[in-house]
Amino acid sequence: MRGNHIIPSKNLRVPGANPKGVIGRSPVMIQRRNAALLHRYFWYDKDKKLSYEFIIKKLSEEVFLAQYTIIEILTCNVSMLSELRKTKPSLSHLKKEFPQYTWN
Repeated sequence: MRGNHIIPSKNLRVPGANPKGVIGRSPVMIQRRNAALLHRYFWYDKDKKLSYEFIIKKLSEEVFLAQYTIIEILTCNVSMLSELRKTKPSLSHLKKEFPQYTWN
């Protein structure tokens, strides 16, 4: 098959992504994605003071999820959002915890 020597799919492993060898969606990776999404939402809301609709659209573009999926994740994790509002993580904490994002 063309290109099969470039990316050897059988040997492709992500450390810690699938510790038990279970095939499918990793709950650990989903939790990490949701945590990043919630922190990003918090930052857009509190630091940037953007509108809810704009934040949802922006997050959809950043994490490649449908807007309704993002709304569902926010709704299911309202307790974590409340905790973020209480603790108010600093910009340096966000940069350290999620270095893949630009926090300016």
